[in-house]
Amino acid sequence: MKLPGGNGEACEHRSIKRACREWMRASGAPDAGEEQWTVAGKADVYSVEKDWIVEVGNTSVGKLQSALLDEDGPRFILVPFQELEWKNGRPRRLLAVEFDCAESVHDEIRASHWAAMERCARALELHDDRFEAPARSTSTGE
Repeated sequence: MKLPGGNGEACEHRSIKRACREWMRASGAPDAGEEQWTVAGKADVYSVEKDWIVEVGNTSVGKLQSALLDEDGPRFILVPFQELEWKNGRPRRLLAVEFDCAESVHDEIRASHWAAMERCARALELHDDRFEAPARSTSTGE
């Protein structure tokens, strides 16, 4: 059941997020906290000490891309929405997906990103007249 929690957050999301925070703390990240700012934006759970991001449910691919663009590349785990209990009410284990890429993949993503940025910069240079300030009018109409 998806009842709203604090700040409009669904109870399911909040429950999984808290479980992830406790899992991270038990796994050697005692500073893991909810709603923390990272290189990839605001993460559901993050450990500064371990540079470990956990996102719960539906997450923008931009967060993963930002993490992969980072030189050191934080650990990035996605925990999809899933049933939290068996039909008999007993808790279920959570399924998590860790994105772990070879350095060559990181390099390819960075190269693609910077090539796109350069294309945008060139396009703006070709059309820079769009960004010039409009001419000021004078009180005499000149």
